Amino acid sequence: MQNSAEYKHTYRVYNWIDSHVRVVAVAALLIAIGLGVIGPMVANTEEPNFDPDGEIFRAFEDANTTLQGDSTIRTATWLIESTAESGNV
Repeated sequence: MQNSAEYKHTYRVYNWIDSHVRVVAVAALLIAIGLGVIGPMVANTEEPNFDPDGEIFRAFEDANTTLQGDSTIRTATWLIESTAESGNV
């Protein structure tokens, strides 16, 4: 069971909401309209970039150029990430 002070505080909050239903309803409506207007204004409408750049995205190409040899034997490059705290192998 709740203690008396907590019960009285909770009761006061709900009592205030109950006695100011119009204010609460108008505030909720204004917040919903505001989010409905502001949301599309700040939304990102650019096309997605499927060719990102940066060091992590160039790792495979860098590995291919670094490990490339003049041998006639077919090779395959494997990038392995360590699960330990040390990071990449």
